[in-house]
Amino acid sequence: ARSRLRVPSMLPPGGAYLWVDFSTWGDDCLPMLEKIAEAGVLLAPGSALGDACRAHARLCFTGVDEARLDEGIDRINRVLAAL
Repeated sequence: ARSRLRVPSMLPPGGAYLWVDFSTWGDDCLPMLEKIAEAGVLLAPGSALGDACRAHARLCFTGVDEARLDEGIDRINRVLAAL
């Protein structure tokens, strides 16, 4: 899944989520997360972990099957492509 996402991300060791880097679009990812939410995908803002993480978000992938995860990534990519 990570390789299909058109934004930098990393998989923390033992993590059940991708740590997605939206810093290309500014130091606060909330406007981006709102656009992605409008496309039907919810990501957890990194700001919950402190100001240093405001440009990042968590994409949890353990609660959905692979087809649904792929659809979510496609939706995220469409939002990014429209910018």
